[in-house]
Amino acid sequence: MLVALHGFTENDWVWRDVLGLDATKLKCPLLPGHGYKPCPPVTTVASLAAEIARRYFASGPTDLLGYSMGGRIALHLALD
Repeated sequence: MLVALHGFTENDWVWRDVLGLDATKLKCPLLPGHGYKPCPPVTTVASLAAEIARRYFASGPTDLLGYSMGGRIALHLALD
């Protein structure tokens, strides 16, 4: 599975269009503050990385891709 994190001002559909993978192989979470998803004031890069790790990495091997803001979150995840 590939988890792809979108950049600032983008949304969860950007990677689906670019990569053309089906939903069983590609997970593109909508990050807080984008699209319809509000951003709670306590949200940090570390809290987003932890949430993504809990949601997508507990089930086994997972690849990670991030661009711009999504890249910062991906880097935080990798370092953790």
